[in-house]
Amino acid sequence: MGTPGIPLARSAGTASVQARLDSSRVRKTAPGRPCALTPERAREILAAVAGDRYEAAYALAFAGLRESEILGLARSDLGLERKTVTIRHQIYGSGVKAILVETKTASSSATIPLPVFVVERLRDHLARLDAERPRSNLTRGAHPVR
Repeated sequence: MGTPGIPLARSAGTASVQARLDSSRVRKTAPGRPCALTPERAREILAAVAGDRYEAAYALAFAGLRESEILGLARSDLGLERKTVTIRHQIYGSGVKAILVETKTASSSATIPLPVFVVERLRDHLARLDAERPRSNLTRGAHPVR
């Protein structure tokens, strides 16, 4: 990690992730605006959520995906051998009105390289899902990541 900080995500849609953080330990650049996380703080957060059902989602947020993009992922969007994720869909709305839609613009669809720590957590997450609910041949490959 050669960068001075790791942005938590690209949008304010990470409220669920930020709610799990101890806000008193996040430096502020301006009133109410958290700054980018240091690599050390990012490691602390990932250690705190280790084993959490949504650990892979937290890791994807650290990689820059928006909450709506994370929720719109399917297994077919993951290129774990290539260490990539392809953003094709997102969740629009919330609760019972949430729907899966294509990204807003063609430029919003993208294949993004993933750091190794994200790929490892995704592999663990998928293995847990497979153990919890075995898939039939009919659904293999189209199974949501959630």
